[in-house]
Amino acid sequence: MNYVTKALLLRTASVSIVVVTLLLTACDVARSALIASDSFATNVGGDAYTNASRLYGQSPTVGTTGFNGAVAWGNGNNQTTAVNYPNTGGLSHVLMSGTAVAGHYQSAAVSSSGTAPRHVSRAISSFTATDGVYYMSVLMRKTTTDAGLAGKAGLLGLGSNQSHADAFSSTTGVYLGINEGNVSLLAGGSFTDVVAAANMPQNEVFLGLLEIDFSTTGADSVTVRVFDGAGALVGSQMVTGLNLDASMGRLAAVTGPSYTTEIQLDEFRFGTTLADVMVVPEPMSVLFMLLGCIGIVLFQLRSTRDR
Repeated sequence: MNYVTKALLLRTASVSIVVVTLLLTACDVARSALIASDSFATNVGGDAYTNASRLYGQSPTVGTTGFNGAVAWGNGNNQTTAVNYPNTGGLSHVLMSGTAVAGHYQSAAVSSSGTAPRHVSRAISSFTATDGVYYMSVLMRKTTTDAGLAGKAGLLGLGSNQSHADAFSSTTGVYLGINEGNVSLLAGGSFTDVVAAANMPQNEVFLGLLEIDFSTTGADSVTVRVFDGAGALVGSQMVTGLNLDASMGRLAAVTGPSYTTEIQLDEFRFGTTLADVMVVPEPMSVLFMLLGCIGIVLFQLRSTRDR
């Protein structure tokens, strides 16, 4: 085989690998769909103490996707109390998808019995869940010692349209956040700790990921994974036997009757693929791109050597 033939084969292989990579990327983009996101942006200029159309202080449209700014939190339920509000200063993470927007959600206490006395929710526009897998992510940070978080929790997730009163039931929703210093999942009416409080350093932003296997006719399951500030996987759990039929179309926050600024949540993402909610290079795409680069380098080296 002469030099010209070898060079043409190398070039053809390199181009083919790059084309395959681009096609795979295009297919992934076609499959993906960011259903909703919320950065809990603070409203420039401020609001009245209680605003019927949104959480106190939050812009209804800035930093959000998939929500109608005219639709109130709670759809008539009194859900804009002072224990639920955003504050200035946003969270960010190396695996976060999209762009962070200034502002974050502050939580309040959850009773020690495991039930949440405060619950707010907001309808996602034009979305009806069908059978399949969905993904949700949220950023979280605690800014005090674990001793200071005794009896306190704050979580974000998917929940049904309920009043914020103490009668709130957590059996129909799925929420992820911080409970007494632990990274915890609240689903089926009980907490499941995913990362122990001792393994979540104060002031470090963690990313929580939910993989929701949803069925319109049967039981649902949720797999939760948690990543530390460096992007390393530090905990995972799976919960089965859930019924999320009434919750898949609503962003919800779980808090309690007491103020605390020591649990911060931010950058809610909800979509149909993993790439919608966090940054994760696909192994096959990375492999094909690497092979393409190797092919191009080999071609250039061969060309240089044979001159």
